[in-house]
Amino acid sequence: MAGPRATAAVLAALPLLGLLLGEAIGAGPWHILSETAPGQILLAIGACLACAGLIWTAHLTGKAGMS
Repeated sequence: MAGPRATAAVLAALPLLGLLLGEAIGAGPWHILSETAPGQILLAIGACLACAGLIWTAHLTGKAGMS
């Protein structure tokens, strides 16, 4: 089950990579996400969805490992 877990880890890291790339080109995504009300709402929703995805992946890989 190492392959699916590694894939989940890469997918979980992609939003952070997007933030870093946005900052690198000067778009300022962290400023938008941390300083504006809509950005804060979207940041909270995105964090919840990312956590839910990791939990769901752990659930699926745990079930597959037991079979």
